[in-house]
Amino acid sequence: AILTVGPGRLELGATLIASWAAKPSSTPSGERALGIELDPELRYASKDGFALTLVYGVLFPGAAFDNTNLEARPAQVFRARVAFVF
Repeated sequence: AILTVGPGRLELGATLIASWAAKPSSTPSGERALGIELDPELRYASKDGFALTLVYGVLFPGAAFDNTNLEARPAQVFRARVAFVF
């Protein structure tokens, strides 16, 4: 926990993933590097079972996703999850 807030705690986490194709011939460009993904998240969890998680994700595509006439661009996503355990 990075901070105690009322009856709960605030947590911060992140995931970093690097991926490569097993067979470069299976990608649009014939390259092996699929890219690097970063997924930070911020979570509040209370002692009474309520949780709220905010997740952001960004993929920095590698050369494997480049097409002959078009270079791949980063893809992003933002999600919010609400949970209540009873």
